[in-house]
Amino acid sequence: MASTLNNKKYNIAITGANGFIGQHLTQKLIENEHNIKALVRRKTFDHIKNDKLEEIIIDDITDSNVILKSLENVDIVFHLVAKTHSQSNKYDEYYKTNVLGTKVVSKAALEANVKKIIMLSSVKVNGEGFLNKNLVYKEKDAPDPLDNYGKSKLEAEKILSSSLSEKPISYVILRAPLVYGQNVKGNLKNLMQYIYKGFPLPIPHKDNRRSMIGLENLCDAMISCAFCEKATKNIFLVSDDVVVSSRCLFNEIAKVMNKKPILLYVPYHILKLAFWCLGKSNSVDKLFYSLEINNALIKNITGWNPNTSFEKEIKHMVNSFKVSINIK
Repeated sequence: MASTLNNKKYNIAITGANGFIGQHLTQKLIENEHNIKALVRRKTFDHIKNDKLEEIIIDDITDSNVILKSLENVDIVFHLVAKTHSQSNKYDEYYKTNVLGTKVVSKAALEANVKKIIMLSSVKVNGEGFLNKNLVYKEKDAPDPLDNYGKSKLEAEKILSSSLSEKPISYVILRAPLVYGQNVKGNLKNLMQYIYKGFPLPIPHKDNRRSMIGLENLCDAMISCAFCEKATKNIFLVSDDVVVSSRCLFNEIAKVMNKKPILLYVPYHILKLAFWCLGKSNSVDKLFYSLEINNALIKNITGWNPNTSFEKEIKHMVNSFKVSINIK
């Protein structure tokens, strides 16, 4: 689906615009000639010379006065800023950014007469997937977050929906699985390092099934929700149409790198014990568990479809990785 659903040009604010997802979304919206306020922690878009882009440095997403001023004359807010990792993994570290930050943004948006908020959440609100079950997450399922990040995102969702449910402002919450694409960070970047260096990678004997979403598809989904009048006060699960196994992901990355991956079939409980000794037992679950999403609701309501293929987005991801480490 095209990113611009009508001919109107909007005034748009994006929190977390300097992040992996935020940068790509900002560039797409500028290309469609919308006026963008990019709320960032540091200067990010010096390479873009466009009078439709204004960068606003935000040191603290919970600073209500600064956020309110930043949302003046804004039609749509994309609320992307989030704390996703913490070394201490204490709930309080997630709470300030994810929960209080959402509370401040929703209150400021209401006071500034913003028309719509699109908030990016996580499928971790639903749970972490299943080891030996063929279950598929749907929007109507009871939330079951297991880690502090997922719990904080559920609390943020509740704050947004409860504060705006009876108000004239519209909102949409999108729960996304693992996002992959150009300039990705974190575990996927580490995985590409391991494959490039030829490290052996453990995989389950039986292929798991993981829903993921490409960066281009996610940004298109958020934009579709923003400009679709029927999408209002909704929670959507969003993903690519294809599900992939850990083995499939490793092989596709290696193919683009012209590498042959070293895959080791290791029993779950043995690997779990080994990683537990390293304090990283949860990493094993991501390799072995299935986590599948039903994305029918967002497609039915907005008309969005994930048109960028898994293979094309993996190619973009790997090529940007190669550039980052100076590989031709």
